[in-house]
Amino acid sequence: MSRAEMQALGWKELDVLLVNGDAYVDHPAFGPVLLGRWLVAHGFRVGIVAQPRWQSPDDLLVMGRPRLFVGVSAGALDSMLAHYTAFRKKRHDDAYTPGGKAGARPNRACLVYANLARQAFPGLPVILGGIEASLRRTTHYDFWTDSLRRSILLDAKADLLIYGMGELAMLECARRLAEGKSLHGIDGTAWLAKVDEDNVPVDLPEEWLDLPRMQLPSHEAVQAEATELLRLTQMLEQQVHRQNAWAQQMVGDRALVLAPPARPLTTEEMDKIYALPYARAAHPRYREPIPADEMLRTSITSHRGCGGGCSFCSLALHQGRRISSRSQESILAEARKLVAQSRRGQVAISDVGGPTANMWQAHCALDDATSAKAEPGARPSSRCRRSSCCYPTVCKSFITPQMQHVGLLREVAALPGVRQVRVASGVRADLALNDPEALAAYTGEFTGGQLKVAPEHCAARVLDLMRKPGMEVFEAFLQSFVEQSRLAGREQYVVPYMMSAFPGCTDEDMHELARWLQERHWSPQQTQCFIPTPGSIATAMYYCGRNEDGEEIYVARSDADRLRQHRILMPDFGRMPERGGHADAEDAGEGHHREPRRENTTERWRDERRSADGLAPRHEGRRDFREDRKPPFPRFDDEREGAPRRDFRRPDRDGFRKPGFRQDADKPFRPRPFPDAARDGDEAPQARPSFRRDGQDERPFRPRGDRFVDRDGEEARRPFRPRRDDEGRPFRKDGFRPRRFNDRDGNEGQDGQKRRAPFPRFDDEREGAPRRDFRRPERDGFGKPGFRQDADKPFRKNSFRRDGKPAFGSRRRDRGFDGPALNDDEE
Repeated sequence: MSRAEMQALGWKELDVLLVNGDAYVDHPAFGPVLLGRWLVAHGFRVGIVAQPRWQSPDDLLVMGRPRLFVGVSAGALDSMLAHYTAFRKKRHDDAYTPGGKAGARPNRACLVYANLARQAFPGLPVILGGIEASLRRTTHYDFWTDSLRRSILLDAKADLLIYGMGELAMLECARRLAEGKSLHGIDGTAWLAKVDEDNVPVDLPEEWLDLPRMQLPSHEAVQAEATELLRLTQMLEQQVHRQNAWAQQMVGDRALVLAPPARPLTTEEMDKIYALPYARAAHPRYREPIPADEMLRTSITSHRGCGGGCSFCSLALHQGRRISSRSQESILAEARKLVAQSRRGQVAISDVGGPTANMWQAHCALDDATSAKAEPGARPSSRCRRSSCCYPTVCKSFITPQMQHVGLLREVAALPGVRQVRVASGVRADLALNDPEALAAYTGEFTGGQLKVAPEHCAARVLDLMRKPGMEVFEAFLQSFVEQSRLAGREQYVVPYMMSAFPGCTDEDMHELARWLQERHWSPQQTQCFIPTPGSIATAMYYCGRNEDGEEIYVARSDADRLRQHRILMPDFGRMPERGGHADAEDAGEGHHREPRRENTTERWRDERRSADGLAPRHEGRRDFREDRKPPFPRFDDEREGAPRRDFRRPDRDGFRKPGFRQDADKPFRPRPFPDAARDGDEAPQARPSFRRDGQDERPFRPRGDRFVDRDGEEARRPFRPRRDDEGRPFRKDGFRPRRFNDRDGNEGQDGQKRRAPFPRFDDEREGAPRRDFRRPERDGFGKPGFRQDADKPFRKNSFRRDGKPAFGSRRRDRGFDGPALNDDEE
C-alpha cells in the first residue's frame, strides 16, 4: 500500500502491482488480496493499490514501477452494477468502500484503471482480471447504455485478459514474464491476434492443433442479428464446461482468442490458498468501517462453483459448474483462527458454505469416470452436455454428500470458543429434498431463525426460462421445513428470493406470484428486479426477445414496464396507481397488507393550533372532495387522445396545486408561471368543500392558458375578463399581482393582502411571536415552518439582520464582518 511498508518488508521494488476497485481488506473473500497472497507465497513481491484516484496516475506511482506487470480489477462487483440500481438510478452506498460511501471507484473501472496503468508505466504489460473483465471478455450487451459493446480487451487496450478463477493463470503469467516468455497460450486467458488467410490466429500454440475449436459469432454478426448474442452465450457456456476447447471470435480483421478454461483447483490447492496468513481485517489506514468486511469477517468459504446453471446467474461463466472443495481439516483450522483472532475468545460463525451451501464435496460421476480412464497429465474434459446439473431435474450423476456437510458443521460447532454456526449462504431446495436427514439437520441445528431459499417465481413457464425446478419442489420443501421446525421446537421462517421483470415474465405472471404469496400470508422482503448483467443467458434473452429455443417471448424493456412488474410484489402506497402504487391499500388480489402509516407529528401540531383558533383541521373535507369530485381537466393518460402533457421534472404534481403542465397537449412542455390567486371570474361560486386553509369557500385553482378544459371535460376558450380578488381589489391587466417579499411588520407587500393566518404572524414587537427564518422568506408556516418556536432566543444558525448583515455573534470577527453584533439581550 505504501513505500514505507515495502521498506519494512525489505523490498526495493515490486514484481507485480495489483490495482483494485475495492478497499484493501486482507480476507480471502477479496479476489485481488487472495491473488496477492498467492503470488507472495510463490516468491513474488506484490503491491496493491486500492481504489486509486482516477484523475491522475499519482497513486499508482507511490511504490514505483513494477518489474513484471500490472494487474487490473474492478473489484468484487461489476463497477456499473455497483453504481446503478435495476432502474438505472444512482446508488448511494458501496459495501466495499470505507463508510459505505459511493463514488470511490469510477464507472467501467477496468477501462479507467488500465488507462492509468499505461500512462504511469509505458511499455509495461497490463493484465485484466476479476468479475467485470471475465464476463465482458467477448461481445456483450450493456444494460446501462442499452447497446452492444465489443470485448473489454479491445476497449482497455490491455495485453491479456484472465477470465474465471485466476490463481493458476496469474501465477503462470508471472513465471513466464520472469523468464521472458510469451503470455499467449495460458489456460484461462484471452488475447488479440492477427489471422492468416484461413482466419486462423497466428502464433497459436502447437498443442492446440489437436484440441476442439469453437468459432464464435463475430462482433459484426452479433450487431447485425440479435439472436447471435444468444448463440454466442450458449457456446461460451459449453466451452467453459467442456474444458478442452478453445474459442475464437472475429472482431474486424483481428481474432479474439479464448484459451481453454483453467482447470478447477484440487482440494490440496484450495487448502494451500486458504491457509495463507490473512489478517482478516481492513488496512489500518482506514478510519471508517467497511460494510463488506463486517459481513464477511466471520464467514468461511468451503467450496467454489455451482452446478445449478441458472440462466440469470453468471457463476456458470465465471466459476464454472464444477465444485472445488476444501478439506474438513482446512475448514476446522480456519475456524480455530477465527476464535484466536476474536477479542473475547468466542465467535459466532455466520456461514460455512459457498454459492450453495449443500454442494460441498459435490462431484460428477461422469467426470470421475473420464478422469480415471485418462492418461496422467492429460487435459481434463467432460462428456456431459447438460446446461444444468439440477434442471429440469437433479442429474443422477451429480453426487452431493450433504450429510458430510452436516458432519462438518457439527465439527465446527463443537470447537472450543465457537458459540454457534449458521448457514447464511442458503441451500438448494431440490437437493435438500433428496436427503431428508440432512434437511432436518439444516433446519433444526444450523438455521438462525431464517433460511434463505431461492424459488425466484411460481409461474411454470418463467421457471423454465430461469432453469429452475417447478413450484411443487419448493412447496414440498416448505412442508418438510415446517415439519422439521415443529419437531425441533423452534419458530423459524423461510426467506424466499423472488425476481420480477424476468425475460418472458408478464404482468399476469407477476399477479399469479402475488396471489401465491397471499395464500401463504407472505410479504416478500427479498424481491429483486432482473438486471441484465453481461455474460448470462437471461441477458441474451432480454436483448434478442427470444428464449433458448428461438421462440419469441415478452420482455419488459422500459423502466416503466419493469417498475410496474416490480410494484406488483413490492407496492409503494405513496404513489398513484399509474406510477407503480396501489389505489387500495387492502388489495386482496395482490396479497399485500398495508402497514400503518407513521404518525405525522407536524400535521398533528398544526391541527392543534388550528383547533385552538377555532378553525377546522386542514385535511377535513379536502381528501374526500379530491377523491370523489370530477376533476376539472382530464387525468394524465398517455393513451387518451388530447391528454395534457405531464411535466416529468415534477412528477409529484397532480394538478390540484400549481399544475406542472400546459393544456396545449400538441406542443412540447415549456415551463410557464401561473399566479397563486388566479381564478375563474366567469363562473359563479358554488357550495363545495374549500381548497383554502382557513376553511372559507374558494374556487379551486385553474390555470390560465390559450386552451383550458371545463368541469365537464370539454375544451373551450377562455375569454379575458377583468378579475378581482376576495377583497374586491382588481388584479393587474395581465392577471398577475405584483410579488413582493413581506416586511417584518406584515403590513406591506403581497402578504399584506393575504388571508388571516391560523397563528400570529411574525412580529418582533408582539410578545411570544415566533421568530422568522429570514433564509426562507417565502415560507409562511403552512409548509414546513421555517422558524423556531422558542421566541425568547434569537435565530442563530446562518441568520441575518434587517439590514442584510449576518448576525453570528462573536464569530463575525472570524469572517471579516463589521457592525454591531446581535446578542441575546438585543432586539
